Amino acid sequence: MKAGHIGILIAAALATACHSTAKKQVPQARTGAPVVSQPAPRPVILPAIPRPEPTPSAIASSLSNETTIDPVGVAIVESRMRFETGQDLYRNGFMAKARNEFDTAVDNLLESSSKYPQNPRIQREILELVTRIHTLELAAVQNGDGFADQAGDHAAIDDLQNVTFPPVIDPKLKQVAEAEVRADKHDLPIELNDRVLGFLEYYQNGRGRNSIIVGLERMGMYRPMIQGILREEGVPLDLIYLCQAESAFLPRALSRA
Repeated sequence: MKAGHIGILIAAALATACHSTAKKQVPQARTGAPVVSQPAPRPVILPAIPRPEPTPSAIASSLSNETTIDPVGVAIVESRMRFETGQDLYRNGFMAKARNEFDTAVDNLLESSSKYPQNPRIQREILELVTRIHTLELAAVQNGDGFADQAGDHAAIDDLQNVTFPPVIDPKLKQVAEAEVRADKHDLPIELNDRVLGFLEYYQNGRGRNSIIVGLERMGMYRPMIQGILREEGVPLDLIYLCQAESAFLPRALSRA
């Protein structure tokens, strides 16, 4: 939250009152001379001293003392509010609208996760939120069609059914692939055969190039959550790339199969 401009108002008010004191007679003293009272001294009015304007350093110091906003906390609160709205829609049978609220709740956290990667609060919130949504979706499937009225995105795996491989694989491609496999560490065995090299050609130079570029960019939002689940289940972390092959990391991708 940006602090607004600090307005400073200096006001000085002076009030003066003139009090005249008349000479008044008092009973005569023993000397017989009248005693005359002396005029009361006039009050001394000091001029108002204006307050100095605050220096920029003083303003910055006062601003630093103001309460700062926790962006991660704000994202979590907004996401929970979205989920609660979706939950109310879900209970009243508005499944498509409920799913839209659930998706927005998750997307808000994923966007915050991209700004603050590896933040444990966000990752824990994403995992809990996805688990709750998944539980509701399973119950909806048991009672009917689930969230089937929500249109799905195109699944990248459907594009692989019509991929044709060149009759001869470029030997240089195989040499480069073998060198990269030896240089990088993997927790799944990688076998380089003509079929694998054919798909490699498809993703590097064929129609699948754009799909893999966009998918791997999108993976950044989901990597911490997916790898956390894979670790908990004790399975190879390289399974995350199965998401690229099947959906290009689109959570609502729906295959024709």
